[in-house]
Amino acid sequence: MTAPAPSRPPHPPVPPSSPSPRAPEPSQKNGGSALLSYGLAAAGVLVAFLAQRLLWPYMSSAPF
Repeated sequence: MTAPAPSRPPHPPVPPSSPSPRAPEPSQKNGGSALLSYGLAAAGVLVAFLAQRLLWPYMSSAPF
């Protein structure tokens, strides 16, 4: 016995409906934005330190 000849697939492949991804645009950062991000990071550390100092009396008496 011989195998039947392969037939074409019942449904053609569906093209993707979403557009093709684009390459990210090059960012145009300058020194000012780096200084701003450094300042925000330093302010975040300062706020965390102050919050720790303010909450220490409550946490020192905690049972855990």
